Amino acid sequence: MPPQMPPAGYSAPPPQGVPPHNNYQPYVPAPVPPRSGMPTWAWVLIGCAGCCVVGVILFAAMLFPALGTARGAARQVTCLTNMRIVALGTVMYTQDYDECMPMAGNWQEGITPYVKKEDDFHCPETAPGGGSSGLSGTSYAFNSALDQVRLAQVADPRSTVLQFETTNFSRNASDAVTSLPHPARHRKSGVPGNNISLVDGHAVYWPESDPLPQGQLVATPSDTSTSPEAPAPPDAPSAPDTPPSQ
Repeated sequence: MPPQMPPAGYSAPPPQGVPPHNNYQPYVPAPVPPRSGMPTWAWVLIGCAGCCVVGVILFAAMLFPALGTARGAARQVTCLTNMRIVALGTVMYTQDYDECMPMAGNWQEGITPYVKKEDDFHCPETAPGGGSSGLSGTSYAFNSALDQVRLAQVADPRSTVLQFETTNFSRNASDAVTSLPHPARHRKSGVPGNNISLVDGHAVYWPESDPLPQGQLVATPSDTSTSPEAPAPPDAPSAPDTPPSQ
C-alpha cells in the first residue's frame, strides 16, 4: 500500500527515528537607541528650580518697596529728632544770651556748644554738605526773620518757624523760608512733606500741601520805667539839750 501523502500546504512528517525540526525562534526585543541629552530627573530639577526662582522674584518685587518705605520712614524720624535737638540748642542759646536769638549769619556756630554732635545738623536723607572736610555744612536753615530777635518780639512761639529743611547745604544757611525743598524731602503715610522746628523748641512734620505757620513779630516793648524818686533827706537831729549853766 503506497504511503499516504500529506495534504497540500503541510510538510511531510519527518522519517521515523529522526526528531522533528524545531522552527521556534526565541523573541529578541529590538535594540533601544541610546538617549541623547539630560535625563528626565535633571529636567524635573530644572523645572522645580525655575519655579523657585520665579517665586523669589515675585516675593522680592513685593518686599523691596515695603523695605524702601520703611527705610524712608526711619530717615524721616531721625531727621525730625535732629531738628528737635537743634531747636532746643537754639532755645538754650537764647536763654543764655538775654532772651535774644542768634545772628542769622552765624547761628550754627553760636548753638554748636548746645548740640550733642555735628551729625545732628544733617538729615540722613541728604549727603553731607560742605567740602572734603566732612560734615561741615547743614541740612537745616535758620529763619532769617529771627535774626537777633528777642523772644518778647515773637507773638506766638508755637506758630513761628525757627529752622527748616533746606536745599542750601552751606554752613550757617539762613533765609526767609525760601529754600524749603520742593518736591518735599520725605513722605509720611504717603504724604510728602518736610520737617520744621518752631520757636518754642518743638519740631513737627509739615505736609507740603499745607501752608506754613506764619508767626508774627511785634515791636520791642518800650521801656516805660522811670527812675525812682530820690528819698527825702532824713530830718536833722535835734540839738541835744544843754545842761543849765551852773
